[in-house]
Amino acid sequence: MLLENKVALITGSGRGIGREIALKMASEGASIVIADIDEKTMAEALAEVQAKGVKAMSVKMDISDNAGVKEAVDKILAEFGRIDILVNNAAIFRQAPFLEMTLQQWQQTCDINLTGLYNVTSAVAPCMVANGKGAIISIASVDAFQGCLNYSHYAMTKAGVVGLSRTLAQELGPHNVRVNAIAPGIMLTEMTRDRVEANKEAYLARVPIGRIGVPEDIANAALFLASDLASYITGQVIHVNGGMYFG
Repeated sequence: MLLENKVALITGSGRGIGREIALKMASEGASIVIADIDEKTMAEALAEVQAKGVKAMSVKMDISDNAGVKEAVDKILAEFGRIDILVNNAAIFRQAPFLEMTLQQWQQTCDINLTGLYNVTSAVAPCMVANGKGAIISIASVDAFQGCLNYSHYAMTKAGVVGLSRTLAQELGPHNVRVNAIAPGIMLTEMTRDRVEANKEAYLARVPIGRIGVPEDIANAALFLASDLASYITGQVIHVNGGMYFG
């Protein structure tokens, strides 16, 4: 198994891409920490992961709350003793044309998508450094590279995810901690379903592979980056978009 004896923390893993990553890593032997703000979906995801026969726990985590994140990470360390893999997946994606956007809409997206990533990574990275190994994977977006009409705040935060990941790869590399990002293209998830279904034909016309992406496509990439198969890969952005954008 690719992740046997590893402990993986996945934020936003109550549903969608995060849940699929948790299940994929569990199927390869990792112990899993389900972290989410929604207790109902978190409980459902935990049950699915435990059905894989691995050790698992759930922690309620509002990633925009720095103190709360640290408390949650302390609980994880008390249970498992370490965190080998961190997947920064939790994010929001809410439409707001720039000329109509409020400061509150801008700030909320920054607080979750960017500051939230800082909160979790800054709490977990010292544990990895102390252990002399680790893998951090953050979910960015194709929108970080090509922009996204009516979602400037989202595109901006995802560009920030890329910049932070590349810098952390340099800073944490000497401690044997690898840091990479995954940039999904058009994906069918609960968060994007309405937008995708309303524009499906237009999206398909831009994707040479000829289908809309699904959470498992991202989970497969995350599994690879978390495993020793990617032991010499850091500071990279893996584009998973069916060919709609060539990074």
